[in-house]
Amino acid sequence: MRIQSLERAGLTVILMLVVAMLAACLAPALTPIPAPTPTSLPTSGSTPIGEVRGLLGEELLLHIGHTAFIADENLKVEFVRIVEDSRCPKGVVCIWAGRVVAEVRISAGEATDGLVLAETGLTEAYATRDYQKYRLSYHVEPYPEQGKTILDSQYRLLLTVSK
Repeated sequence: MRIQSLERAGLTVILMLVVAMLAACLAPALTPIPAPTPTSLPTSGSTPIGEVRGLLGEELLLHIGHTAFIADENLKVEFVRIVEDSRCPKGVVCIWAGRVVAEVRISAGEATDGLVLAETGLTEAYATRDYQKYRLSYHVEPYPEQGKTILDSQYRLLLTVSK
């Protein structure tokens, strides 16, 4: 009788540890977004290095540190960094699909805000997020592969801004 109680207590502890680990994996990342720094807009048709110009509805490719500028809307979206990349690598069986979280800084008119764009792993579908009157459709590449490390310089944010 005493041995069964010890076994049951041991199983309870193991179960509690598994639940705690799963809860930690599923909890949203609470990473503070730093205050925006002022940047100047291009003048007289020049395009600074690291800035991509585009139109509403056009897919733009951004690397970390680069900014998309949509002139007809006076809208800027800067790809700041990857906060988290816990996506299940290709060819691996996982209990959770994981996610990738990109931090962007968006300026519309006089307002500048930091946003996090989260995308679920194991899908090629673009994720979406609304900001003011805009809809951001996005996808982060490359997708993780088993045994390969993704460097910050390799990340790309495919971004389409629409209304």
